[in-house]
Amino acid sequence: MAGKLTFNLADMFEAVADAVGERTAIVSCQRRLSYSELDERATRLANCWAGLGIGRGDHIGLQLYNHASAIGETTTCHGSRQGVLW
Repeated sequence: MAGKLTFNLADMFEAVADAVGERTAIVSCQRRLSYSELDERATRLANCWAGLGIGRGDHIGLQLYNHASAIGETTTCHGSRQGVLW
């Protein structure tokens, strides 16, 4: 095998956000978030975690409500390559 395939959920999400960022990604009640907005939220949260010293390979436990915001947090975990403990 010539090279290792590293394409993952975070890469796929970023590619979608780059390609169709203005499209609606989440609808929850009366709130809508575009792929770009969701990507921005995930980036802000990842930067916050990095500021706290949480980095690649660290494990994070999240207790989330069944709500649209949970998608942003889980996307952040994948985007920052964090391990998530459920």
